[in-house]
Amino acid sequence: ADHLGIYGYERPTSPNLDALGQEGVVFERAYAPTPHTSYSLTSLLTGKHMRPLVLQGLGEDSDTFAALLRTYGYRTAAFYPPAVFFVDGDKLASFRDKNLDFEYVKVEFADVDKRLQQVTAYVSRRKPERRLFLWIHLFEPHEPYVAHEDFPFGDRDVDRYDAEIAMVDRGIGAIVNLVREKRPEAVFIVTADHGEEFGEHGGRFHGTSVYEEQVRVPLIIAAPGSMTPKRIREPVQTIDILPTVLSALDIPRPARMRGRDLGLLLRDGRDPSHPEGIAFAEA
Repeated sequence: ADHLGIYGYERPTSPNLDALGQEGVVFERAYAPTPHTSYSLTSLLTGKHMRPLVLQGLGEDSDTFAALLRTYGYRTAAFYPPAVFFVDGDKLASFRDKNLDFEYVKVEFADVDKRLQQVTAYVSRRKPERRLFLWIHLFEPHEPYVAHEDFPFGDRDVDRYDAEIAMVDRGIGAIVNLVREKRPEAVFIVTADHGEEFGEHGGRFHGTSVYEEQVRVPLIIAAPGSMTPKRIREPVQTIDILPTVLSALDIPRPARMRGRDLGLLLRDGRDPSHPEGIAFAEA
């Protein structure tokens, strides 16, 4: 979040995300449950914290984003790298082996351009009357940081990191345009699994602390014509995304799911039942 224009960053890393945020709801203090890709994304897609998933054996039969939406008539497709299960592959094996319950998957390391080609091919083949849930995980803003000649910010690690963000932002803009052309009423949710540290607290990369730079992530929700643009200061969590979507679709929430429904914040900008908000993160 701290390297995006919509969150106050001075470099022009994210014009497309900035535009998406200006038409939707920007959560200024959204937090991942842990600064590890494997744990954080599994939490995001189950609405549960890391500890019950990997230490209390709840991963084996947890409801997932894709399985729940498939039950209610959605086609589901996911595009993500094998790195999603790089940490604790054994404990997350049930999710890995079932592809997180998505019916169509592309699991490979692919740059932004290749992902765009894959998503374009998939969306173009789908009939517009069938509801569709896409999950697209773009890997570029992650070490090792790679330079991109279209975004010459400099030669330091942080410069290459910004170039990778800019590359992904370009891809997100293209994906948004593609999906809107086929499905103009689509809702877009943009977030991340963790941040990245560049020495703010004496460390590098991620996975070592729960300081802001490692666990505060962007969260932007945009739905054309159905929500008033606003910025939310109240702390929220990425595990809130799934219960929020289920509530919006009138899908019953599984009893063991954590996180909360952000619907009132999206609509009114405040939720009297959570006057201060809460976010929990662990490493």
